[in-house]
Amino acid sequence: GVSKGNPVRNLVDGLKYIRGNPNLFTLIMLAFASALFGWSYVILMPVIALDILDVGEAGQGALLAAAGVGATVVTVTLAVVDLPLLQRRGWFVVGGSIANGLLIIGFALTVDSVGSFPLALGFMFFLGATQMVYTTGTMGSIQLMITDAMRGRVLGVYGIVWGIQPLSGTLVALGARAVGVPIAIAFGGGALVAVALVA
Repeated sequence: GVSKGNPVRNLVDGLKYIRGNPNLFTLIMLAFASALFGWSYVILMPVIALDILDVGEAGQGALLAAAGVGATVVTVTLAVVDLPLLQRRGWFVVGGSIANGLLIIGFALTVDSVGSFPLALGFMFFLGATQMVYTTGTMGSIQLMITDAMRGRVLGVYGIVWGIQPLSGTLVALGARAVGVPIAIAFGGGALVAVALVA
């Protein structure tokens, strides 16, 4: 049965439930990969905007706003349009993760080699869009997979997974110091693609 009142036991119950459901386990692992590798460009955005693109604080705000616009467009679209692809959420989530990882790589390499602010804005728009694609797809799929009795425990684990983002900041900062900001960001995108492909 499902235990009550013991947080540690409840967490263990949630982990066992996830491990026993391969599809659910895959979704949680993709969320883990996204939290650990998929936000490096946001963490290092001040360096990108101020030191690489040289567009100042206003440019940094514009870059982040572009990602927000992309995410909003996807959210509204998914809310009002019945897309056949949504019936195959697995492909939706994996495809979104792969696209997001590839865009991270493209963004990192082009801001360094091309140095175009308009191009960077375009990348940020689609980064925000693809991030929302797999985030929405993941949460929708998880909600449909789990039983009411285990919902709180599984969503608790999902929340813990996203709570590792500060660790992501530490790792990408160490990587940036070792190999430079663009390569560190691109490595994160590549890691996200790799996890999505093996999932």
